[in-house]
Amino acid sequence: MKTFLSAIVIAASAFSTSAATLSLPSSVWAVSLNGKPVSQFASQLSLTDGPQVVELKYGELLQLNAEDHEMITSAPLYLSFEGDGSERYQLLLPILEDEQAVRQFARQPKVTLRSDAGPVENRLLTQSQLLVLMARHTLDR
Repeated sequence: MKTFLSAIVIAASAFSTSAATLSLPSSVWAVSLNGKPVSQFASQLSLTDGPQVVELKYGELLQLNAEDHEMITSAPLYLSFEGDGSERYQLLLPILEDEQAVRQFARQPKVTLRSDAGPVENRLLTQSQLLVLMARHTLDR
């Protein structure tokens, strides 16, 4: 009976551990996670242990005047970091106070990745930067 109760407690604790997640700000959406498509409406992604590569896009609707709007978007971006299966991660953008800051960010984005434990080392790459890294890795083999 004691063994049975121990097994129940261990099983219950396994279910209570939370899986890793990545929360995205409203102006950023994920296209894929580790090469697999995700819903562009997902504001939170479930992660596994190990290396993570998240394809992202940034977009902001600017109101130019009372009648005119413009959608500013970035090229595809690739966020890479080492994931811990139990951490909660949050992608943070700088405060973009005006149209010029939004346009500059879309051209040259810089983000912060945080977990419950603090800042997380990451790389934010453009598609061409990612391809160069992949080519170098292949040649180094």
